[in-house]
Amino acid sequence: YQAPRTVDLRGVTLTAPDGTDVLALDGMTVTLAEMPRIGEPIRISTLTLDTPTIRLIRETKPDGSTGFRGLSPIAKASPADDDTVKPEFRLSNILRLEKIEIADGSFYLDTGEDSPPMTITGLTTTINSAPESDKPGWYELDIDTTLGPLLSLTLTGELNLDTFVTRISDMAFKGQLDPSSATALPAALQTLIAEHNATGDIDLPALGYLPLTDPM
Repeated sequence: YQAPRTVDLRGVTLTAPDGTDVLALDGMTVTLAEMPRIGEPIRISTLTLDTPTIRLIRETKPDGSTGFRGLSPIAKASPADDDTVKPEFRLSNILRLEKIEIADGSFYLDTGEDSPPMTITGLTTTINSAPESDKPGWYELDIDTTLGPLLSLTLTGELNLDTFVTRISDMAFKGQLDPSSATALPAALQTLIAEHNATGDIDLPALGYLPLTDPM
């Protein structure tokens, strides 16, 4: 603890029941914008993640539903039922987050469909976010990051903390495409690139909606 409003944690992990480390980071620093008050959301001015590694492995449950190993039912959102969720249980009413700083992060997404995993390493970025007063639950996003030595990503849009839906207004994915950098792309694109042995410059724009609970 660093007075007056900073907490520094080392060696943080979140482990699934089968032993998979879903989240691991060397360090996490939380700086509060103000001291927490009863009945008010926790206001975090900066969340700093040092060498974080996130592993998302999709799996099918016995009832036929899908989710990510170690995150269900810890993290679950039902956008269609958002209006029925009591206000005191909505994440947007519990937390206010202004900025996320990531240093040398890694992200792995395995869809579990015999396709190559999406792998991003060397992720270093600052994510500026601000809650929109006229849209409860929605946060503005402004991301500019490198994805390893050959690729870069810029994104502006919005994220809903209650439904985990991202609305992408403008996204640009640029860099040099080769077998090593292609691993940062979704599995379907990796397969297509491998089939045609594609190399060269990549400039991929995008916009639309992305449900983070089911990105595929």
